[in-house]
Amino acid sequence: MPLPSVPSLDSNQVTAYCINLDRRPDRWEEAQREWAKFSDVPENLFRVKAVDLGSAAGCGLSHQLCVDHAKRKGFGFILVLEDDVVFKPNARELWRQQISALVKQERCDLFRPGLSGVLSSNALEAPLHQIKDASGLFITLYFESGYDTVLQWRPEWGHIDRWLSSHPRLVNLTALPFLATTSDGLSDIRRAEVKDSQVIAQAEARLAAQSAQQPQPTQSSQPVQSSQPLAPIQGKNTLGVPVRTTDGRLLRVLNSK
Repeated sequence: MPLPSVPSLDSNQVTAYCINLDRRPDRWEEAQREWAKFSDVPENLFRVKAVDLGSAAGCGLSHQLCVDHAKRKGFGFILVLEDDVVFKPNARELWRQQISALVKQERCDLFRPGLSGVLSSNALEAPLHQIKDASGLFITLYFESGYDTVLQWRPEWGHIDRWLSSHPRLVNLTALPFLATTSDGLSDIRRAEVKDSQVIAQAEARLAAQSAQQPQPTQSSQPVQSSQPLAPIQGKNTLGVPVRTTDGRLLRVLNSK
């Protein structure tokens, strides 16, 4: 059976949430300019106040904050961007092609049409690929089927992007060519100048090479077993201090107790 709910093929009908630190208004301005490559509707991009821990943990909690919002609102999916996202010049057409292919899949919990690293993957029907160990969440389409698992992650378990891609209960898909990359510059997490666009280009080329070596594409996507042990689920997720988005909506950070 195809996926029950996917975004519109028309990018002008798509809503996205952009994670941005209060101390990086420059990044928010740039994200809005990038959004114009993808959509003619600026009000469809919402700013989400990031959890500012100066670390990868804050990034992970910010993603959880968006997914928590989607779950409470009853959204079937939510598109989350990080504020350094850079859309490809043909992003609108790529979106149409990739979502058209995605809707035919039996299962998808996270669609990540841009990655900064791919260690394991399987080719599906073009242009899709299932990833089993990958990094990068700068553009991520979360589906309702994966919300609860995403919200189980805890900072002490390591980087959320690797944890999600290796989780045996989640189907992570990507597509070639990538829909987006990221800008180079100062990383608030690594506290250094980075050139991640080059790393992403290498990951894209590596994924294409891996796919070329696989004789037959898989016809459907199913959860895969992780090659790495996952931390046990402990405690309960509770909602913490409210954080208000620029459009007046309240999102709440998850705290584990």
